[in-house]
Amino acid sequence: MHCGRRSKINGALGRSSAITRTSSLRRHCYERLGLVMATRWFHPAIDGEIKFNGMLLTHDVDSVYADRAFRGRQDQSDNPHFNFARWRELESRFGIKSAFYFFSPAPTQQYWLPTPGYLVTEEPVMQAAQKLAEKGWEIAPHELGHRTADEVAAEVAYFEQVTGHKPLGTRNHYLTNWPDSLKYKAAAGLLYDSTWYAEQTDTAFLCGTVLPYAPLDTATGRPLDIWEFGFVIEDGIVTGCYGAGTERGTKEAIADGTRGLDIIIAGSGYACFNWHQRTFARQTELQQAPDTWVSILEGLLEYYQAHAPRWWNPLPGELARFWSRRQAVEVESRAGEIVVRNTADDDCTDLVLALHGEAARAIPGAENVPGRGVSCIAAGLAADEEKTIRLDR
Repeated sequence: MHCGRRSKINGALGRSSAITRTSSLRRHCYERLGLVMATRWFHPAIDGEIKFNGMLLTHDVDSVYADRAFRGRQDQSDNPHFNFARWRELESRFGIKSAFYFFSPAPTQQYWLPTPGYLVTEEPVMQAAQKLAEKGWEIAPHELGHRTADEVAAEVAYFEQVTGHKPLGTRNHYLTNWPDSLKYKAAAGLLYDSTWYAEQTDTAFLCGTVLPYAPLDTATGRPLDIWEFGFVIEDGIVTGCYGAGTERGTKEAIADGTRGLDIIIAGSGYACFNWHQRTFARQTELQQAPDTWVSILEGLLEYYQAHAPRWWNPLPGELARFWSRRQAVEVESRAGEIVVRNTADDDCTDLVLALHGEAARAIPGAENVPGRGVSCIAAGLAADEEKTIRLDR
């Protein structure tokens, strides 16, 4: 997070109308052929319940020491920037878990930020990271590398070396990226990235989608083997701290965030909250921010959980794995039936199909998704399995 020093990027809230028109045209073509259009649904079936919405929570760990006096101390109990246990307690109250992104620059590389304010290898930080992982939270690098394949790969490998945990994804500090940064991350074995959004003064969707997507290779134009999570609701954005004279109080910040959440929920998409680890603490006077941003997050979580039907809370790495399983399934519509094939070596037992159009409502066992014009049906598959689903069953 970096308040007040970025240029403003204007963006409008809204789902891509082109996607909506394309889907409508495809459905019309299927109907002309006397077929039911079937696609892979955006969410899984968990314990027999088909999910309609998804919510992620993440924390950029930009700072862990309120001032230099805390660095080098084992006891951080009076340090207002060291809030890992507080986050676990808050999230447990809401029945959710999150991902934390830590600085872990590889010592063999020269990064654009030579001396971060802390390192994951420092004893109190490492202990906090290990406790998070032990309790089921996700830990991953808050990357500095983005300019070359070597610096990205070294940073990913170093994080695994020092923590003992293979990272599944990342978010870059200050959202830094170059045209080939995502290619380097995919080559380093990361499954997802959540860097492509704009730190601006209002909640908006820079990439025009509320779903994971595979970004394109800048050289070949083909999708990369990595998922981008750009559907971010961020503390600094909802509070308006990235512009001059745009700061918001708690009520106004919650209102800005809920506008984004309404669009995500309407699209049966994913919300990815990014609340910086230190924000249990008072913000600096320079930033002219509220005493605490935690109450804003609590308000947004309460709103989401009250308004998003059948939400689930995957860790970002868990969502990346689900999206990859889902992507490996082929769907074919035939007269009176749908054929699904799992082309991967991994099971996809949580797969759900979306059946489009009015005719889908009458299919036995299909559940209507409110406001979406689709009905969903579970269609779990084992590795390499092909299954035929009769629509008149």
